[in-house]
Amino acid sequence: MKTYTLLLLLSFITLSTSAQNPDPLVTTDWLKQNLDRDDLVLLHIGRQEEYEKEHIPGAVFIDASEYTFGTEDRSVIYDLPPVNELKALFESKGLDDGDTVVIYTGTNWVSPTTRLYFTLTYLGYSSHTFFLDGGFPKWKDEGGAVSSEISVPEQGSFTPHVNDQVVTDRAFVESIIGNDSYNIVDARSPVHYQGIDEGMGGKKGHLPGAKTIPYTSVVSEGEHGGYSYLSNTELQKIFDAQRLDKEKPVIVYCHIGQQATAVFFAARKLGYNVRLYDGSFHDWATHDMPVVVESE
Repeated sequence: MKTYTLLLLLSFITLSTSAQNPDPLVTTDWLKQNLDRDDLVLLHIGRQEEYEKEHIPGAVFIDASEYTFGTEDRSVIYDLPPVNELKALFESKGLDDGDTVVIYTGTNWVSPTTRLYFTLTYLGYSSHTFFLDGGFPKWKDEGGAVSSEISVPEQGSFTPHVNDQVVTDRAFVESIIGNDSYNIVDARSPVHYQGIDEGMGGKKGHLPGAKTIPYTSVVSEGEHGGYSYLSNTELQKIFDAQRLDKEKPVIVYCHIGQQATAVFFAARKLGYNVRLYDGSFHDWATHDMPVVVESE
């Protein structure tokens, strides 16, 4: 009886530890060992036709348009939808309170996946949300099972606990321009940061005082065709090169708030206090806010 009780306790500790793991990455080996868990919600991000052809068994398809919001006139692009809509979305994907969520990309996309991670972090669910490193390409390359069976989840019951400290807006960013207590990071490519190419909103350049960490610099492409995150040591060197003090909150932005979530994810892995400027450069430029052009 005592042995049985101990085994139950050890099993509970193992499940709880995996759900509360501070590292938001999981490996293909971990997923293979946990694929049959009843509390696992596996979300496939990518193209519908590719998902229907093959995906990880039990995965539920989710499209980036489902967890973002935009207006017809494109004055708002790719922003957070209302909380009640997000709650309904994740419940429709089968999410119950306490479930472990693993998200992965069907191809070599990174930023739509990290945007979903950001969304669940905003809803207060980051401690139960994980990112499959290398995505579906690495899963297949390492012998993971595949399926074409379409998963139809049961309706879930999910309670959001909004964490508005992970997102910010133009008014706040404007208020801290020139404030040495914050770091602003541009996650776009160097040609947009420097002002060689025009960014969203019809302007060139970057926000005043912004550092640069291109979102492509925090991942590497494997032989399998999928992208994996750099090690924490490698990531820290990138952040250190931009003199990003962990005592100072970091605000990341990109074109519309998608690419920057890859850097948001990396910053959280490293333990930074990081926020996403959701409207990003599109919002900044269309409101004719000041920019700096490095190429001049």
